[in-house]
Amino acid sequence: MIRALFFDLDGTLLTSRKTLADSTRTALQQCQKQGIGLFLATARAPLLDKMLGWTEAEFRLFDGGIYCNGACEKLHGQTHYIFLPAPLVTRCVQTVNPIPALHLALQLQEERHAFNHPLAAVLMGSGESPCSPLSRWKLRLSVRPLKS
Repeated sequence: MIRALFFDLDGTLLTSRKTLADSTRTALQQCQKQGIGLFLATARAPLLDKMLGWTEAEFRLFDGGIYCNGACEKLHGQTHYIFLPAPLVTRCVQTVNPIPALHLALQLQEERHAFNHPLAAVLMGSGESPCSPLSRWKLRLSVRPLKS
């Protein structure tokens, strides 16, 4: 008996237009009717309303999820983050800083983010030419603030 299913978003549940197909919605609803728990497992942050334009209709399809490559859990309406220690994050930032082609995205508390380059440069690339695959690579880390 299947009790729960976990789904990746990009390349699995989402179409090439980053939406849920009607057939996917129907299949998920059928699973719900059978009492199967549905969960997301994604590298994305849980801001799917902002990132994908999700409404309550999409969120209602899922019982929770694992986000940020496992650094965030959502279950029963509660969100829990597992943050990396500040010294480790500092070391990562110091390692990435000398390499201009690497873009670092830090997941912070309260759904905030920090980037080592302006976000427009990360998304659009530098100058007139499109980004190379290396320049679009992002490292996502969770960070907790340094204690005062």
